[in-house]
Amino acid sequence: DHLFSIHVSSDKYPEYAVTQYRFRGVERIAIIGEEYDNFFFRGVTREAVRQVNSSALLTLATYATFQSETDASAIRAVRKGVRAAIEARAEVLMFSGRAPVWSELLNITYALRHEHTFQSIWSVVVPWAESTCAGQGVHCAWAIGATQMIDANYEQDFFDELLGISASEAGLKYVTSRTDIRSGISAWL
Repeated sequence: DHLFSIHVSSDKYPEYAVTQYRFRGVERIAIIGEEYDNFFFRGVTREAVRQVNSSALLTLATYATFQSETDASAIRAVRKGVRAAIEARAEVLMFSGRAPVWSELLNITYALRHEHTFQSIWSVVVPWAESTCAGQGVHCAWAIGATQMIDANYEQDFFDELLGISASEAGLKYVTSRTDIRSGISAWL
């Protein structure tokens, strides 16, 4: 009887991140992003490039895109993009894409960490289940996301000061196999 549709605007995601990097004295940013049919990821990729290029204080060190989130060409593009970002000595690596490519980015940056370590790796990936890594492999253990907290078994102890209620009181359960309530509250707010 009803149709519900939503478009999540992607233009503000990289704007705030780029602003913070500029304030913190970052000069060189590398961007790897999806340029395909998903308007959200494509928008984040394009806006990140626009934000960096429009700043007199920032340099777009490297820029790599990929078309599909699952095929071998996407994996090759990410590997090549990370390698170029390392060679350019980018301080920050910004990523826009889905889980399979994100997993490869984490694995390759981990493997090459002795050659170069980025001050920050920024991504729009939301960890809806199983902590920040969302099943992305052992090499994600060193990555910390905005919604990563302690073990998911402590969700009943998570209390949101703005709402004035705990997660269990809010009844927020997003993943049936395992509740990752912190991600849910973060996205909801």
